[in-house]
Amino acid sequence: MRPRGVIAAVAMSILLAGSGCFLRDRLVGKVTPPPDQVVTTARPDRPADRRIQLHTRLIEQPHGHDYLTRGVWADAVDPLPPELSARLAANGLRVGVISGSVPDELETLGQTAAVSPMLRTVPVDQPKPIPVNGPIDSATVLVRSEPTASPQPKQYERVECGVVVTSGPTPDGRVRVRCEPQLQHGARRPYFQPTADGFGREDRRPTEEFTALAWEVTLSPTDVLVVGPTAEADDDALGSAFFLVRTPDRWRQRVFTLQATSTAPTPAARGVTAALVR
Repeated sequence: MRPRGVIAAVAMSILLAGSGCFLRDRLVGKVTPPPDQVVTTARPDRPADRRIQLHTRLIEQPHGHDYLTRGVWADAVDPLPPELSARLAANGLRVGVISGSVPDELETLGQTAAVSPMLRTVPVDQPKPIPVNGPIDSATVLVRSEPTASPQPKQYERVECGVVVTSGPTPDGRVRVRCEPQLQHGARRPYFQPTADGFGREDRRPTEEFTALAWEVTLSPTDVLVVGPTAEADDDALGSAFFLVRTPDRWRQRVFTLQATSTAPTPAARGVTAALVR
């Protein structure tokens, strides 16, 4: 494992070389994440050029906040095939990508209203669960396999919602990002898996995987992936379970943002990085 100082230097040089100020302002000056929020999960046996930097935020505001409900989606482009976007919308979810200059309001909210901003270094193609909501004591969720299908209600206890991100570099210096909503619930249970010696036991909580709602996008260093609930999401929709925080006195809504860069810079990016760290 590299020393923390080296990891921070590499992360800063690469992110500054290719990203807009939405990401950069979180790494320099008074809004720099504290050291315990820079998480490295890469294994030491992986070469340095086979890792991805994931910078994530949960932006939280009162339920019905105008920019999180409408404005951010007006600034974003839907990158998904129409049939997949329709399937997500039927479950109260929507996905967008903001390219180029980050809107001022999103920039401000990213600095002042972000819950648990995190910079992670992960190996290529290794799934990384990122929490977005929970724990929730109890939830009834309506899941639609297709837009016209009848909703299937499912009851869960002790719920935690997350997005599992799997990422890898592309030849042109961008990052391929696959996201899948997943939900953990209940108490830990024993699971038995085949091993070289027979079967091994692992105690873990049950996981509900929504593979039909997974999506994949390719992001440049200045792109921002945005995920959140639709404005018309029912209270029991999957998007509401993932992105509405409900307390007795108030409801709050969240939008998940992600930026990604590869630690294997293109030749042009290497020249910029060298100039920054000289």
